[in-house]
Amino acid sequence: MLPKLGNRTGRLRFANDDSLVLLHNYGPYVLLGGRNAVFNVSITPLSLIFKYEWPTSENDMTECTKKTTSLKCRFQCEYHTTIFDLQIRMAYIGKRHDGMHEKDHIIGACLSRQLRQPPSKNLGNLRIFQHLCDNYVRTFYSTHAGFVVCGTHGLNPTCANFAERDRRARQTFAGDGLAPHAPDVVAPFLFSGRYLYTANG
Repeated sequence: MLPKLGNRTGRLRFANDDSLVLLHNYGPYVLLGGRNAVFNVSITPLSLIFKYEWPTSENDMTECTKKTTSLKCRFQCEYHTTIFDLQIRMAYIGKRHDGMHEKDHIIGACLSRQLRQPPSKNLGNLRIFQHLCDNYVRTFYSTHAGFVVCGTHGLNPTCANFAERDRRARQTFAGDGLAPHAPDVVAPFLFSGRYLYTANG
């Protein structure tokens, strides 16, 4: 979603889920990393100069969707077996009873049933995990012809090389250690000489 200028306040507005971070400050301009994009913004006057688009690739989106669907299904299945679990623990305190194995089988059957459902049915309930599959840009450094940014890229950290004013990335490469896996993590970074230093785990 493109940011827009408010008619009354003149403030630059972004979508609530853009999750912006400051990547680079150069004179009267700043580069902001957000959800599936990098925004070049003028400070005075406050306005959007350019938007570099970089969503999660189709392959990584597919893999991320599988992971988050499985995670969500297990969360649901374990929730639905909580009462059964408590009943077993109350009846057999201090013992490992066959009922615990029965609970494991129930969770396994539940997962199998959930994952056999049409993807659309599972994806419709994935709001708690859905944001994980977007690409949140979190790291930046300059190059001679443009810049490199790194993002979460659907739980698969990736970096992309952009030329100035090219809306799409020219090439991408693995970004493990250069960008976080989770969109909610914002770690400091520093580019010095030919090396990028980050605090990403």
